[in-house]
This record gives sequence, C-alpha cells and structure tokens, in this order.
Amino acid sequence: MKISGKFLLNEGRYKSFLERSLVFRERPDDVKVNLGKSGHTVGSQWIFLRDISFLYTGDVAIDSPLYTFDALPKARFLLVDTAYGIKKLEKREELLNIVDAKNKRVILPLPRIGRSQEILMELLKNEIIPVFVDEKILKGFEFLRRYRGWLKTDFDPPDVSTNLPEKMPYGIYLTTDGMMTSGSSVEIYKKLKDDEDTLFIMTGYTEEGTLGRRLLEEGRAISFTWKIHPDAEDLLKIVETVEPDVIIPFHSDRGDLEKLKEFFRKNGFEVLIPEQGEYIDMEAIP
Repeated sequence: MKISGKFLLNEGRYKSFLERSLVFRERPDDVKVNLGKSGHTVGSQWIFLRDISFLYTGDVAIDSPLYTFDALPKARFLLVDTAYGIKKLEKREELLNIVDAKNKRVILPLPRIGRSQEILMELLKNEIIPVFVDEKILKGFEFLRRYRGWLKTDFDPPDVSTNLPEKMPYGIYLTTDGMMTSGSSVEIYKKLKDDEDTLFIMTGYTEEGTLGRRLLEEGRAISFTWKIHPDAEDLLKIVETVEPDVIIPFHSDRGDLEKLKEFFRKNGFEVLIPEQGEYIDMEAIP
C-alpha cells in the first residue's frame, strides 16, 4: 500500500522522536530519568524524574486494547492526566452494542491514527465487519506496524473495503476526520444529512464550530467517549500504584478542577492546583 508524502512527513516527525527517546531510555545511569510507554498512542511516554521523585504521566491510557502501557513507578509528586475529570466512562465494549444496531447506517468519524485502529480491531475481533473503512485509517495500521514495540499485539492490516459504495447500505462506516472538518465523514454527511436511518457517533472531543460539534448540539449525532485518557476508576488505580504525597492534575477543563481536588482529597491525597504562571517549590513541600 503506497503512503502519501504528507503521511511520510508525519512519520518522520514520529520517527525522530522515537529514536531520541529510545536512546534516552538505555542510559538510566547517565541521566536520572526513567521513561515508559503510556498506552495513549505510539510515542506517548510517562517521565519519572528520580532525583525529586516526580512522575509526569503525559497522556495516559492504562488499559488500551492496542497500545503498550508500562507500569508506573512510585513517586512523591504525581502530575497526572485528568482529561475526563471525575467521570466514569462507559466500557469500550458498549460502543459495539450501539454500532451493531440493525436498519441503520452508523457513521464513526475518526482520526487517522489512534482510537480509529483500536475501534476497528475491536469490531473485527467481535466479527463485526464495516461496510467502509477510510483508506487513511488503514495507512495508519501500516505506520503502526513499523513500531511493534509500542503495541500489545502483532497484526496485519485488516482486509476491509476502502471503496465507498454508491448506494450506501445499512452498516458501519469508519470515516475521517474525527471532528468532521474534512474527508470522507463530510462527504458522507453531504449525501445522507437528511436521512433518518443514518446515525453519526462522535467518539472523542469535538471543537466548537466544527460540523461534528454542531451535529451534537442539534441532536443529530450522539456522543460515546472511546477512552484514551484515565476516567475516575483509572485515576484511583494510578494513585494507588504511585502512592504520591502530592497530586497535580493537568489536561482538565477549569470547571473540573475543584471536583478533582475534592475527589483526590476524599481518597486521602493532597492536591495542588497552581495558577497560570505560578511556580511550585518542591523542596518547600513537607
């Protein structure tokens, strides 16, 4: 399968990062830093500063069906991904129940790399064959195969149709892009925007002003968050493993911070929420 020049440009950016980070990991005695795979996607890592016992999770998914997650070390300070606040998300398997509905065209707008490959693998594992998969998603599989060390499972690119049928029968369509700003998701929307048997499912964040967000606001699409960050249950597992003295949440909406502070303190952990531009003196914390 031929990969476009634009895709290769992105691959070069990833490859440069991956080569630097892997060399870095092999020199733990020279640099007092440990790195580990964070399960979010290829190249995503947690960082542990041993001198000050400070762990930064980065974007983290502790139970990805596709990406490898390395066990977190114990640390005194934990800067943790709290993108979902204290929400408890539905299990990923619930999406399969939704998309397997009969007498519907189910459209899943997805990014080229990331949850798109996870979702497709889970569909195929459960013998649910999509009618259409955007070729860019399959090219994402070809890219991932080059970095098998970041993946939990070995696989070959799946044999699915990348041809959009003219009559568009009922079934599942995996399209790009995730917010419906371009690509096959927009093409399909233009064809089926007034069709009552077509269901759009947004599986991740949609920026204000995008077509995906507008469909959600108008009730013409539904939201199902495919977990790629920790939910409330995962956060408890992380802090129970790391056993930090101090937790600093990041990647959160401002409105979630007080709820997060209460959530962590209720479970026995101290929380710091610095203001923008504020410095924290780690040595001054008892």
